Amino acid sequence: MSASNTLAPELTNPSWVNADPPLRLAEVLLGPAGRGRVVPFGAANERPHTPSVAAESSQVFREDFRGRWGERWMERALTSRRTRYEVVQEEGRPILRATSNKAASLLWSNLGIRTGGKGQISWRWRVQTSISQNQHERAKRGDDYAARLFVVFDSTLFDPRAQAICYVWAAREVVGAVYRSPYAAGVAMIVVESGDQRANQWAAEERDFVADYRTVFGMTPKTVSAVAIMVDTDNTGSSATAWFADIALASSDSFPGRDTVP
Repeated sequence: MSASNTLAPELTNPSWVNADPPLRLAEVLLGPAGRGRVVPFGAANERPHTPSVAAESSQVFREDFRGRWGERWMERALTSRRTRYEVVQEEGRPILRATSNKAASLLWSNLGIRTGGKGQISWRWRVQTSISQNQHERAKRGDDYAARLFVVFDSTLFDPRAQAICYVWAAREVVGAVYRSPYAAGVAMIVVESGDQRANQWAAEERDFVADYRTVFGMTPKTVSAVAIMVDTDNTGSSATAWFADIALASSDSFPGRDTVP
């Protein structure tokens, strides 16, 4: 079952946000390994990655992994072994498959979307299995997840003030659990799926990320600067495969007549 937007009491006091020294955004997301090199995904040569003009003007971001999707994302390698990201077809529709074997890298898409009173993100994901042997998900040695989706706020790639919400498919943490990243106080981990009960089944998620941010950080974000996807298994030395589809993000003062991303 998907988690609601009700967060755990332990994060209603945002005093932990500035508990650690400032880190560059990549390090905030995944610790010192985040110093890895950023390259446009699927590109032979490095070139600038610019936010979508449509996303900026309409305040909507959508990703269905069609066409030249790789040009809309950058990859950050976090260890010498990279997670393999590739688009595959399922029932005639493209989906992103991520396969990690003692590896860690993430896909990153710059946005620059101004936030309003509400901010909604929806996506579908599926895992082959959770990292069931992981008993230390709140510690650095267990900071691996079968699937993650980040929403990053008010920052650029190397901004030391970066804050992010990381929605995860956990192994043992209960759905609805909220805790800070073991690597950085500026990242809130929110468990939206857990365990193997729904393994090999598509799970549809939707969150009000503005409400989540207010609860965790005690204020309203100004900008969604990026979204990121990751499957990582380097800390536990394990393996995992996940699939992602139909990512949509919208920000507005209201969504009349409905409570989901338009």
